[in-house]
Amino acid sequence: MTLVWLSRVTSGNYVNQDDEDQASSLNSRESEFVSSVITHFSLNLAVGAEVNYLAFTIGSFDSDDTTAIDNWARSQVICISLIDWMEESLGFPFSKSETLFERVYKHVSALLRRQNQRVNAYNPLKSTIMQSYPEVFRAVRNFFWKHGSEYRMSPSDDEIGYLAVYFSTAQVEIRQERVYTYRIAVVCNYGMATGRLLAARLEEHFNVDVIAVLSISELDVLKKLPVSLVFKTVDVAIEGVPSLKLNPIPSDNDIKKAADFFSGALAAL
Repeated sequence: MTLVWLSRVTSGNYVNQDDEDQASSLNSRESEFVSSVITHFSLNLAVGAEVNYLAFTIGSFDSDDTTAIDNWARSQVICISLIDWMEESLGFPFSKSETLFERVYKHVSALLRRQNQRVNAYNPLKSTIMQSYPEVFRAVRNFFWKHGSEYRMSPSDDEIGYLAVYFSTAQVEIRQERVYTYRIAVVCNYGMATGRLLAARLEEHFNVDVIAVLSISELDVLKKLPVSLVFKTVDVAIEGVPSLKLNPIPSDNDIKKAADFFSGALAAL
């Protein structure tokens, strides 16, 4: 709900200003959470009633267990900050994942309870995760190295490994949801008709936009074309653009090679 509120106010959609007088009282922990959200996102709220609205939302979680309230507030702030950190560190739009926040929040919330009880969650796949997703693991670890004292957290590598899995999973899911059209060129040494046949086969199997079908003598034209990939039927160096050689009349094995080529290009985005 905090993310929904944040999305609304950053878009300039405010509640009725008449609600400004309906102040909600906060305990120290709830007040700390509201202040942390406003400070972290550098919010300059044009309508004071928005503070009361968020305060009312927090107050609706009425619980006699002050530890539970503290855990809930800290978990929310940590999750928002961690996802924001990961986006900046890896240059990847993690906030587009509809499930990432929930996964990370549940783990952080449980992690805080384990930390209070001095219990560490053993991760049997820690070494594998560190080797398979080194950039993600390192980014999560750096977050807690920098902000651990601020959030009163010092998770072990076992715990960091679990969090790294959530972000790595989100990367895969977001990439799979992307609809990406590749702009390609075809370079052929067997005549334009054969080049167009290869282009047609690629269009049949993949989401591509064939910008040009060129001969070897026209390679200089590539520098002026907005293409991201090149397919060729002859061994010739293509500078500045990833390229793959296929048979003039592509076989099923060629189509598989092209699919792997596209997958590699998408993963590099």
